[in-house]
Amino acid sequence: MGTLRAPRRPAGRLRRRRLRPSLPLVIDPVITYSTYLGGSGDDNPIWSDIDRAGNFYVTGSTTSTDFPTTRRAFQCAFGGGPTDAWVAKLNRSGTRLVYATYLGGEGEEDVLDLTADRAGNAYIPGLTSSADFPVTGHAFQRTYGGGPLDGYVTKLNPSGTRAVYSTYLGGSDLDLAGSVRVDRHGVAHVPGVTGSADFPVTGGAFQAGYGGGPTDAFLILLSRDGSRLEFGSYLGGSGEDGSAGAGSWLDGRGNWYIPGFTDSADFPVTRGAFQTTNAGGFDVFLVKVDLGKRRKGSGQRTASATARADGSGARAGLTRERMTGRR
Repeated sequence: MGTLRAPRRPAGRLRRRRLRPSLPLVIDPVITYSTYLGGSGDDNPIWSDIDRAGNFYVTGSTTSTDFPTTRRAFQCAFGGGPTDAWVAKLNRSGTRLVYATYLGGEGEEDVLDLTADRAGNAYIPGLTSSADFPVTGHAFQRTYGGGPLDGYVTKLNPSGTRAVYSTYLGGSDLDLAGSVRVDRHGVAHVPGVTGSADFPVTGGAFQAGYGGGPTDAFLILLSRDGSRLEFGSYLGGSGEDGSAGAGSWLDGRGNWYIPGFTDSADFPVTRGAFQTTNAGGFDVFLVKVDLGKRRKGSGQRTASATARADGSGARAGLTRERMTGRR
């Protein structure tokens, strides 16, 4: 008599089973890892990202002089002042720091965003009051511009041992770099806040001059090596405008989406926009910038903007008062 065998199912196919609506749906999550990260002072996370390999990037501010930096990190020691920024990269299993580094000088630093690119480079924008903030030799702006705060953008290599570039961004008054997104060419897209009438702008800017009031927003594109601006423009009216701490987004088609805050009655809006007038107090602005065009014979980009204001009364991001503690 022959041996009975169960029928074989094709490899890779799962047996279908009907769900029974009368039974409760059970979701059983598992914590893969959970860890502390910090020193003896106050350590705060601000933003995070992950890469394709599952590494976890985190950045924030710290008062700890013993924050756990790694050997050969870009900056192993606390720079001074009340706070430094810090950047850490945790491996996929959460068992090891790929790197952890300070980022700061003798003044005060804070960080407002972080983005990791496909190669594992980390981009960090923020604000600094340090005249000795760590910048690179080929950076677009190697010296502090002046005023109470300058913005900065730092790009760390995948091992965290070196800054691919690190640059100030600012003029003679208050400036801060509010967020960063990176396209497939490695160009950093950075909106922010400036009170400087001499903030660096480029030819082809859709607003070449300061709009007035306490602050304007700015929009810049920083080259892959951080040595030049591909594009730079003000964005603002006669009131207080800016974009910081609210993120910005790229859609892969050459469009850049930026949220921000404004109390300007003359903020630049476009014809046919959802809301073309300020509803009172601080309104949100929502701007879509088409960066798909390049000027012939140059590396600079031209841009056209589609702006709209959303009268929700909420203030998106961070203002001069919040950044400096002064009205």
